Amino acid sequence: MNILAETLWNKEVSFDSVCENVLKAEYGDKWESVRDYLKALSDNNYAKLLRKEEKYDDTYKAKLEESLKILADYKPEIEKGLSSDLSQNWKKMELHNKLYSLMVEYVLKFGTNEAEEIGKKVVHTAHKNEEEFKDVFDGSYFVNTFEQHYPERLKLVKEQ
Repeated sequence: MNILAETLWNKEVSFDSVCENVLKAEYGDKWESVRDYLKALSDNNYAKLLRKEEKYDDTYKAKLEESLKILADYKPEIEKGLSSDLSQNWKKMELHNKLYSLMVEYVLKFGTNEAEEIGKKVVHTAHKNEEEFKDVFDGSYFVNTFEQHYPERLKLVKEQ
């Protein structure tokens, strides 16, 4: 939202400068590690798969597995942040990490009984954290999107 608001007022501002300012305010001197972490996840995300921009093949599966490694490797940084003055922001990052990990696992296991269990964890995690993070996270909308769109899209993509 900050990026959208900033660009409405200043069409000359760059994404990178707004991103830097926002991350500095939210994560202090750890802002660069957060930026690099989010960029690495973005480079390996599953959105392109769901939009049918990429095929689900061994190369794409490797990207998703790399995402799980990135998520796991960043957990110690999140843990450190939880004991800082900016702990509330790090709690949001912790939720992001948990949900993102579950979503990637769900995509990787789609079509199995294990995926159904992971899907239940996604829904539970979203609902469990909705009240605490309602200022930045609409758990009900997230769950609705997940339940209504992910299975249908993944089935089509994986059958290609």
